[in-house]
Amino acid sequence: MALEPVATGVAANSTGRRAGARMAAHAGTTTVQHAGTSSVDVAHLPAASDLWNAAHALLEHDSGGLTSAIPTAARGGFGGGARWMADALRVASERSVNSVNSEASDARSVPAASSAVSFGRLGLVKYGLAVGAGAGLAVALRLVLGPFASGPVSSTALALVAFVLGFYAVESRLVFVFPFALEGSQHPLRDSNARVARAGVVHAFVTVMAIAVRMVVGGPTTFTRRWATGCLAVVLWYDAVRPRTRTGVR
Repeated sequence: MALEPVATGVAANSTGRRAGARMAAHAGTTTVQHAGTSSVDVAHLPAASDLWNAAHALLEHDSGGLTSAIPTAARGGFGGGARWMADALRVASERSVNSVNSEASDARSVPAASSAVSFGRLGLVKYGLAVGAGAGLAVALRLVLGPFASGPVSSTALALVAFVLGFYAVESRLVFVFPFALEGSQHPLRDSNARVARAGVVHAFVTVMAIAVRMVVGGPTTFTRRWATGCLAVVLWYDAVRPRTRTGVR
């Protein structure tokens, strides 16, 4: 799968090697079926830590020029982020194909961010839905628990927790919206939701939450660099759960 070559392509980074090795092990056992009933063996899905470490290793070595393009992408809003993710998808695609050599029958070309797609509008819809879900859950919880909340845990604190949970409940279902749109999907919201449902809703929620936490408080690097690492982790995850036809994998 996508991350197998990380172990060989960035040999100087031991964390990247370990993440790539674990992903290679997942690749040999993951089951993906086709035709509407696609499913993924949740037990072999990549862990958030492996995705993050592999993304970090790729950026450390500026694979495909991704690292040097981060500042420009960060200034470009949703459109700039989409263009950067298109490059990230190409890097993931090339590594997937190279990792299985002649056995790879799922080789594909990843288009550049299409001018026909309004990524600004798509981003607003995606995060608008997430914010709406979080706000709705927070307001409902505060209305229900307000009269009973007392002591160290206030209704406001509970409402904040409810907002975060509601936001990421939707965000985790729509985590693959931009990759799907970049690859030409006419219904990226629906396709992302369906892919997550097949891969495991709980696993997706936990993974998105873990990546988000690292993006916010993940270390001494700048927020922009952590944002890029998180976006690349999502791209590698998307590629890892992609239905593909390959020897030993259905």
